[in-house]
Amino acid sequence: MDRIQETSFVITQLNSFFDKKIKDYELIDIICSFFDTIKEDELTPSDLKFLKYISNICGIPHYYDLLFSKFDHHVKFNQYDLNSFSSIIYESTLHIDQNIKIHKFQKSILNKFNLSNSTFGVNSP
Repeated sequence: MDRIQETSFVITQLNSFFDKKIKDYELIDIICSFFDTIKEDELTPSDLKFLKYISNICGIPHYYDLLFSKFDHHVKFNQYDLNSFSSIIYESTLHIDQNIKIHKFQKSILNKFNLSNSTFGVNSP
């Protein structure tokens, strides 16, 4: 499949996800596969915006980060649109400190702990 077909497939699967026709784990697999196929391609700022968007939709922005940390991409986008900006804001909610970013499924589990009373939601006498 060429890149245009693969991108079109991702978009149709995003729509299926929004229509609740596929599960989140299926979308994650599709997006992970897409990142795997394009990781060594030359990417434009528009490509990067799209990749940032889809990695945040599936809840795992780390896919986008890997392009720079493991696959040596250097080009970044400097002009932000509303989608890019909202992706960055969403991604900021996944940081548990300056150096650690979790994905949405880890955050969901972390949010179940009640740290105000005692250790991990267990009430102390």
